[in-house]
Amino acid sequence: MVHNSNRSTNRWVTLVLAASLLLGLFVATAPESDAAPLKVAVMDSQSSKNYGNGIPPHPYSQGYDILGRENAMKTWVQNAGYDLVVFTDADLENRSTLDTVDVLILPWTVAMNQNAQMTVRKWVEDGGRLMPILAAPRFFLNDQGEWDLWIWEMNHESWEWGPISQAYQMMFLNDPVISQFDAVVEPGHPITDDALASLGVSSATFVQPNAAGAEFAYPYNDNVTSLLTYDNLIGFESQYNGLSAAQAVEYGHGRIVYWDIQAVDFLPHYNYNLSILSAGAGIDNGDLVDAMFTASIDWLTAPSTYVPVLPQGLTYGEVDVYQDAIYVRQYVEAAGDWPVLGQAIARVYRPNGSLMLEHVKPEVGVQPGGQRMYSWSFPSGGTLEDGTYRVEIVYTYTYPDYDEQNVAEAFVVRGQGTNIPTVPAQSFDVDWSGFSQILHPTGGSLGIDAPSGASWTVTIQRRGEPVFFTSPGTGDGSVFWSGSALDGPYLVTADFGALGSEQRFIQVGDYEWPFVDDEGTWARVEIEDMFERGITYGCGWSTYCPDRLLTREEVLTFIARAVADGETPWPSYQGYYTDVPPGQWYTGPIEYLVEEGVLPGGTLGQGFLVERAWVVDVVMNAVGDTNYGPYQGYFTDVTESDWFWRKIERAYELGIARGYPDGTFRPYGQLTREAGAAFLMRGL
Repeated sequence: MVHNSNRSTNRWVTLVLAASLLLGLFVATAPESDAAPLKVAVMDSQSSKNYGNGIPPHPYSQGYDILGRENAMKTWVQNAGYDLVVFTDADLENRSTLDTVDVLILPWTVAMNQNAQMTVRKWVEDGGRLMPILAAPRFFLNDQGEWDLWIWEMNHESWEWGPISQAYQMMFLNDPVISQFDAVVEPGHPITDDALASLGVSSATFVQPNAAGAEFAYPYNDNVTSLLTYDNLIGFESQYNGLSAAQAVEYGHGRIVYWDIQAVDFLPHYNYNLSILSAGAGIDNGDLVDAMFTASIDWLTAPSTYVPVLPQGLTYGEVDVYQDAIYVRQYVEAAGDWPVLGQAIARVYRPNGSLMLEHVKPEVGVQPGGQRMYSWSFPSGGTLEDGTYRVEIVYTYTYPDYDEQNVAEAFVVRGQGTNIPTVPAQSFDVDWSGFSQILHPTGGSLGIDAPSGASWTVTIQRRGEPVFFTSPGTGDGSVFWSGSALDGPYLVTADFGALGSEQRFIQVGDYEWPFVDDEGTWARVEIEDMFERGITYGCGWSTYCPDRLLTREEVLTFIARAVADGETPWPSYQGYYTDVPPGQWYTGPIEYLVEEGVLPGGTLGQGFLVERAWVVDVVMNAVGDTNYGPYQGYFTDVTESDWFWRKIERAYELGIARGYPDGTFRPYGQLTREAGAAFLMRGL
């Protein structure tokens, strides 16, 4: 689509006003807690006990006292005054059962099938609270009825503990039985601070002088905070001194406290001799574990903010082309802060478009920062034909459905040479300008700009009703609809398969407000205004998610749509950001802001929550004012050592940014979607 470079420079005024108000004040008040006892579920896992007892027989280590540790955890829950609920293996596969409890504890649930793991993981993402304690889980019964390791089934590069461990967000290293360890409490998190305060001490250390199981891992994003640190390890394990021994984890709407040590062993009613060992400052192991468990439950059940779950697979490659064959080196990476597990696929198409050969590598798992490489050969059985061959490499991921794809391609000819790089597969563009009033009163049109041969489908549906209009096509084209429609909100979807999709909400006449989750919100008028101006289409079909924290993609898309003033002048995909792939809902707006000089390109930090300092940086880039003076100290929490101090102080001088009454700026403060709507629309 052609970008209109002659738009009035007043668009920057709009941007500055909108973004400056995005930096305004907003304080949320947490609801009062329910007085009823918390319902805390403890697993009674027969499959785990079967594994521990060697039923059916298996070559791995045996003799785990899983029953004893389950019972010890049940006793602690009752003694602590919680409402004990006992879960069986089948309960983990029932979402409605999971929803009846406040916290689920896995005391040594070493065995769990795939369906249970996926159900629990989704429960946590939607707001569930989970506390796994050591190796939860690692084993499952395979199709032959034999015990197997998730590490082998799913590729240890991705998920050591099976599908559920995507939520743990930890890179597994090792799990030996060690002769001794200390686990030092790390202050600075609500769990550790509350536990130490309840004991009246400033420091404490779990002491385990006997042979015990332990896990060693490290976090791969900022959603994980260490609670304990290993110390006093000897021998081979000494290399793990300083690694985390327990973590507090944010995942979607939910929370997890994961213990890399068998913390149940410190309970006095399980191992009295171990519980009475000194943990320092006049307390013992039993005192410390009781305080830490209690503080963990308190933190788990406290209100939390949303952490986006955005696994992103990336593939690219190099192609060597000789007279008789094509060779491909395919690389797979995890772009962002989440592990991915999927399938690597490489295909070569002949000049006439027919498939020459396909290679598939299943269960390709990659951790953030990791990379896998596969070499594929495509012999012709003779001499390659005249004409252009299309080489396509694909990484399909999002276990277990593999319903997300990243695609790259190269076009080559016989004897072209070596090290020919692939590029991201061609993207698409949708011209919505003729569609803004489709359905009212007599219809409208939509323009499609897609790669040759790319298939697409346009559908229309009214909220709460099935799709009533479907129009498929290939390559460039147009879609026309004519007729009459009832008043109400409509959803129009242009689906391009592996390339992605775009959606628009269309309003017709006097209709019911299209977002069902904004009733009673203080910014409902502003949210409606954003919808009517085409700045937001919600977070899903008929929802806005007002309490969710804003991500960088969302804020930049809001700003781009506001600056574009109802148009969609998104440029064709150039790949300005390595972590912004083609075909996503935010790709066009972000690339538009790069071409307008607002953003620099490089790495965006996809899925990162918006911080006030980051918004100032974007705004000042747009304004183009670099008249920075010496440090003034306008805000007590913005110092000369901060990378953003010049832009924040200049933004303050220009009236773009303002601080809080206590003299702080809170550069790392975040915004909800509701607050963002209010600030943006007031600025407009």
